[in-house]
Amino acid sequence: MPNAERPFPECNNLYNVVNLFNIAYSQYIANKTSENLQFLLDAHTQLTGVISCITLKRQESASLYDETTFTDLMSKYNGVITMRADLDRKLQELYNTQNSVANMNKSALDSTAYASILWSILATSILYYVFVKL
Repeated sequence: MPNAERPFPECNNLYNVVNLFNIAYSQYIANKTSENLQFLLDAHTQLTGVISCITLKRQESASLYDETTFTDLMSKYNGVITMRADLDRKLQELYNTQNSVANMNKSALDSTAYASILWSILATSILYYVFVKL
């Protein structure tokens, strides 16, 4: 079976060997013969071999990830976080959300236009009052 289908071949192998050891142990307990003892010893040897292989692989993988790898990873992570914040800000501008500069400029322009309309209404009302009522 390829490794793509079995992501943890060592664990699967350990599971199979433990099952084999359990079978050998139960046979030995049920019937204490020299054949069953040899089968149990063979299963025990296989089990200790698989455990030592997994332990060795864990030690090798642990030595690959030292402190420099961690600091490099953290600096990349911080860079990604900074870049994400920058991209979020730029996307806010593109999508014209509430806090975007484009939306703020539009609000300022709208308020200027409304203020101008109000000033013209006020000036017209005052001129009408001056010329008609007086």
